[in-house]
Amino acid sequence: MFTMCATFIVFPYLGDLHSKVSTMVLRFLLPALFTFLALLLNAQSHFLPPDDLSRTVLERREVSSGLEAPWAGALNAIESHQAVAYLLATDSLLNLSSSVARHRRRYFLASWNDALPDSLLTFPLTKRPLWGNFYRTPAFFFETDGEDFSVRLNPLLLLQLGRDATEGSLVFLNQRGLQVRGQIDNRVWFFTEVTETQARFPAYVNRRIQRDLAVPGNGFYKNFRSKLLGLNDAFDFLNARGYVGFHLTPHIGLRLGTGRHFIGNGMRSLLLSDFSNNTPYLELNTRIGRVHYQNLWAELTAASNTSLPGDIALPRKYLAAHSLGIRINPQLEITLFEAVVFSRNNRFDLSYLNPVIFYRAVEQAAGSPDNVLLGLNVRADAFRQLRFYGQLALDEFKLDELIIDNRGWWANKFGWQAGIKYFSAFGREDLRLQVEYNTVRPYTYSHRDSSARYTHYRQPLAHPIGANFRELLTSAHWQPLPRLQVELCGALIKVGEDEPAANWGNNPLLSSNTRVQDYGNTIAQGAESHTIMVSCLLSAELFHNAFVDLQWLYRKQNSALNQRDLHSSTLIAGIRLNVTRRQLTPIF
Repeated sequence: MFTMCATFIVFPYLGDLHSKVSTMVLRFLLPALFTFLALLLNAQSHFLPPDDLSRTVLERREVSSGLEAPWAGALNAIESHQAVAYLLATDSLLNLSSSVARHRRRYFLASWNDALPDSLLTFPLTKRPLWGNFYRTPAFFFETDGEDFSVRLNPLLLLQLGRDATEGSLVFLNQRGLQVRGQIDNRVWFFTEVTETQARFPAYVNRRIQRDLAVPGNGFYKNFRSKLLGLNDAFDFLNARGYVGFHLTPHIGLRLGTGRHFIGNGMRSLLLSDFSNNTPYLELNTRIGRVHYQNLWAELTAASNTSLPGDIALPRKYLAAHSLGIRINPQLEITLFEAVVFSRNNRFDLSYLNPVIFYRAVEQAAGSPDNVLLGLNVRADAFRQLRFYGQLALDEFKLDELIIDNRGWWANKFGWQAGIKYFSAFGREDLRLQVEYNTVRPYTYSHRDSSARYTHYRQPLAHPIGANFRELLTSAHWQPLPRLQVELCGALIKVGEDEPAANWGNNPLLSSNTRVQDYGNTIAQGAESHTIMVSCLLSAELFHNAFVDLQWLYRKQNSALNQRDLHSSTLIAGIRLNVTRRQLTPIF
């Protein structure tokens, strides 16, 4: 059954690998390939999502305990059995006397009870299950464990309602969905999630949707109208993600799915972020000692359904990326990153399937038609409280143009990030502070051809702003009580926006051939825009993963083009069940 399912899922993407490869041959080889892989399967477990609250618990323990974690944090590929084992190993190294610390531990173990060792399989139990079969443990609506399988099922609900005081307009988000995860024979692990959403956003988000013809983080959408509310400018969209995973060997794991990835330790990533729409992907993780090598192949689209209306297939392009994470010691980690975006008339270039090759060499051998991005991520811990991190993204540059004769050449395209996290700030175990700075030069991530731009579904694959900006982010997270959290975030952003008839290097969707000038390019050139954004969130936990939220969002933008000035102040109230805490709208 697994062979048939895997063949069915993979074939649509591998069927276009190369025009010279016979469809008949692929249909014959794929079932044989997956049958062979199934015989090699070794036990693994689920991956913690990058936005999961459990990740914060692990990061805090990694910094505070000084105990080396068995993963490269920047790659965000932490398996649940590793996470549980690490949490239990650090129990004796930390002070867990506070009620907040004990609550975090219970929350984590309840969320990943299918990865608990045998000695803790009964932890934690619900005293009175709902109708005898539901919520037998606090974290899952329904769960069942057999000798050769296990399943965890949860409903998803997010209801938010607010009003923009400046414009007097209604904003809301109504999301429902279902999440299922499980395993078969302790060898094959699967996860799937589907959500249906209706939303009405503040004006600045609507402006972004109109520019890019895409809803941030989502795919196909349609207009939503409500006679009851008197609305005709809201949005309706469906989102789904999932994967099936297994180990080929004790050190090599494979995932096939649809979803998003994030490379880095910060609030933003200049290398690969989860801002764009989900992508079909194949992921290979090789872990040997302190080395974690990750390969990622994904299918992207150069357009959106709105930009190319009608029942037509969107033009395809592809991403091949690999990352090498090395833990020098428990406090220091370095990750090297390389990615290429390319297209071959909707055919995959077999040269990029090689998992141990430099993509720049392949790209040059093909005549340099593709867009290669190089990157470096560094993380260092100090004093059992501080985590320093940073990134360097190199899209293209010439050393003599950059250092010897720096005249602002347009193709010196790069960006960098620097940040710090302060755990148990000022001696308060319940307080976490974070400051992050990002800057990216004009025309970074762009390309002359839409099939090679560092975008997917007309959304950036890296930083949401695109390029040609400077940004300062701050965050303060306070948990004064086990079930009460307060979060204050702020952003100061300086962007050089593109003018109506001039490409100054902000939007990577624009062709780099339309640039204004070859030399004299500086960050924030063009229509200079200054934005301040503040978010204050108060969140109360009713029961496991069920929250009541109250949030205030303030955003003010002043642009050199007066028609782009925008001011909004929004108060939002909501409830969420089994949905990760996020801003109602992204900060950009």
